[in-house]
Amino acid sequence: MARLGDNFVIMIAVQFEGSQEALSNIVSPLAGSMDLKQSLMEIEEGTHDIEPDVRINIFSDERMGIVEDVTSMLTESGLNILSLESNLGSNQSNNTYSIHIEGTVSDGIAPLYEVLDRLSDEKNIQSQLVPINSQVI
Repeated sequence: MARLGDNFVIMIAVQFEGSQEALSNIVSPLAGSMDLKQSLMEIEEGTHDIEPDVRINIFSDERMGIVEDVTSMLTESGLNILSLESNLGSNQSNNTYSIHIEGTVSDGIAPLYEVLDRLSDEKNIQSQLVPINSQVI
């Protein structure tokens, strides 16, 4: 669970024998009844102990939707998120929200830099990308 003010994000892994569409048909009515946003993705077998390629640190003013903005844009650019931690700064007058993400990349790191630049320009989100795997360019 990641907290954002009085709100939170939950990521869960489930085992389901049906299709992703069938699972979505089950989850969607419940999520919709609570005005929640959902995102489903299939986890491949044997992908539980993968070393990350990159670490991304995000810093922004606290606001609703920041986790969704960041994660949706990064995953669309080829980031497979392995770990996400978030925290609201201890200085309450500051209200700086931080997100620390580790993941693997499918299309290199250039698309990630482009997304981080867009987040900076469009959403005033500051970031730092740290390559962990020197084989990924």
